[in-house]
Amino acid sequence: MLKPPAEYPHADCHSQLNFVLNGHRLPGWVGCIQLLTRWSQDSDFAADSCLLQAGTDLTTGERHLEALAFEIVYEPTHEVTHEWRSDVRDRDCIYKHTALEIRERAEEISLRGVPFYGIFVEQAEVRQWSAQDGVWESLPPDAFIEHEEHEAFVRPMPVKALLEAEEADKAVYEALAAKADPVFAAMSTKRAPRAARVAKTQAIATVLAARGLTPSDEEREKIQSCYQDDVLDRWLARAVVVDSVSEIFAGETSCDR
Repeated sequence: MLKPPAEYPHADCHSQLNFVLNGHRLPGWVGCIQLLTRWSQDSDFAADSCLLQAGTDLTTGERHLEALAFEIVYEPTHEVTHEWRSDVRDRDCIYKHTALEIRERAEEISLRGVPFYGIFVEQAEVRQWSAQDGVWESLPPDAFIEHEEHEAFVRPMPVKALLEAEEADKAVYEALAAKADPVFAAMSTKRAPRAARVAKTQAIATVLAARGLTPSDEEREKIQSCYQDDVLDRWLARAVVVDSVSEIFAGETSCDR
């Protein structure tokens, strides 16, 4: 089975989906790409991404069936001629769907009771297939995706994280924090003191600006490079009352890391 290539933004959606999906899955669950499942005797359909339990299904002796499946749905409203081959059109070599194709896939998957979601690139929408009504149902941007039968996600997956890169980063950050991942926790702990120091240097700059005092490049560098919390606290207190920036540093010999 040949898998045609995808163009931007179709290909970008694949990357973002897998990033968010794997960030939210709990231990014991596996995120897969293009996992071939014989949904029927004559089917060779593989969902773009899916989530399933790790290990072997004791009932079948095979891998577990997908618990959730996702498809990036790309129906371009324009035709693109490639610069490198003027005779090759989008429809000849670039992976995309027709409404009928994606409907047939949704119907196949729903027969197995697997929740199926489509990320419609052109419409910037996430939709869920309703097996009962035989239609795609749009999910609001502020909705969440979760697996009710099993606890597959550490926290519900935000729909908007599948549509916007910044929201994807935020969602995965929060998911990793919820997992209490030791590496993530160590990084967060390490960053906390530095973040506090940055906040103090910014506060000093804000107070000075509000009072009409402008530090020289050397003075600005001295403030920003200071890594001693107690010194920064003194400088911040002085910034409120001094008449010149140089007075902030009175009596200070150094502020090493």
